[in-house]
Amino acid sequence: MTPLEVASRTAAHEPESRAMIPLSRDPSRSQRVEAGSERGWRRGLAALALRVVARFSRAATVRRGAELFLSPSRRSLNAKDGEVFAAARREWLPFGGQHFPLWIWEGASYRPPTVLLIHDWGGRAADFAAFVAPLRREGARVVAFDAPAHGEASGHQLDVVELAATVAILLRRHSEWAPPRGIVAHGFGALAATIAVATGGRAERLVYLAAAENFDPYLDSFRRETGLDEGLLEGVRQSVERRVGRTLESLRGGRLVCDLDRPLLAFHDADDPEVDWEHSRRLVDRWTGARLVRTYGLGHRGLLQRDAVVAATVEHLMAEPRSAPPV
Repeated sequence: MTPLEVASRTAAHEPESRAMIPLSRDPSRSQRVEAGSERGWRRGLAALALRVVARFSRAATVRRGAELFLSPSRRSLNAKDGEVFAAARREWLPFGGQHFPLWIWEGASYRPPTVLLIHDWGGRAADFAAFVAPLRREGARVVAFDAPAHGEASGHQLDVVELAATVAILLRRHSEWAPPRGIVAHGFGALAATIAVATGGRAERLVYLAAAENFDPYLDSFRRETGLDEGLLEGVRQSVERRVGRTLESLRGGRLVCDLDRPLLAFHDADDPEVDWEHSRRLVDRWTGARLVRTYGLGHRGLLQRDAVVAATVEHLMAEPRSAPPV
């Protein structure tokens, strides 16, 4: 049996062939607590300061609120993941006056298939440490990066259009002899990957983990974090849209994927406290050739460490490429 068959069972009452993986409970709550603490007291103080400013100036609150919304938290690199990344070749690439780091693990052949890993908002390349060795065992060249304003990258702010542009640059950069075999993207990174692929980025296959189909989870989190009223939140939203140059509504993944037919395997946990699994369902409903696998008890980040998810990801990406790569 394949890894996906071992880990999952097809739900007979769901005719769209969505699979569900009733995996055992994972210590994802502790992971969420750790991630929450890593967001740090600095961001908490910034949110508190924003509430104070809101008492005196709504214009200043909107301006500072937009800056805070576009400023991701940074997580530190643990020693175990550091060992994985020490084995890679590291490069630095320029982007918008800043620089971001890129790690490359070479494949086993002269022209190995390339897999690009795209982390979540507030994440870092090391989130995918568990995927590197399994992909390399199958002969892949693995590429991971810290997006601008994340991890070791320079900069303090980032928006989804900029992240999608970064992804597009990397897809072009690693298409020397063929389109990259695949993309693995987590959370907000999946929205950026969707934008990049829908606007001409080339990749044979994709795997999404806890994909965000739109900005709503991040707006909701920002609302809880800052306690701003709806009028101020709308002002922040409009300020962000002016920076992005598009409405957030126009950047919904479901609007962008109608013409995409390359194979997508999406995993999403029913207990995800950050991005509801309906986000992945909406994407899969509109994406030709997509499959949705629902897990239980893994939360938002537990998918990144689950052996069954990693194995099914590798199996999906390293399947025989289609005869006619997408243009």
